[in-house]
Amino acid sequence: MARQILKGEIRTSNEQGDLYPVPQKYNHSSLSDGNEVMKMNDKLLFFTIRGIPDNFSGYVFSPNGSAPTNADVQADIIKIQKMNDHWYYISCT
Repeated sequence: MARQILKGEIRTSNEQGDLYPVPQKYNHSSLSDGNEVMKMNDKLLFFTIRGIPDNFSGYVFSPNGSAPTNADVQADIIKIQKMNDHWYYISCT
């Protein structure tokens, strides 16, 4: 699904162009809290916990493998764990 968003195969669901709906075929799997994925610069955030306004956590897909930054997520990253070459787990406040 990450590659589909980055290729433009899945369309944005808001005016700002940063939220993408989880396709119906994936909705049953709790792929992302709120059934939306957020695009942050060149990265994608799949929410595990979606707080208000900036307490959240989730998995970040990074196409080039670079770690997400505070500027990417527009919040303070308090925990970051590299899962593999393109995936990170983050917790923010």
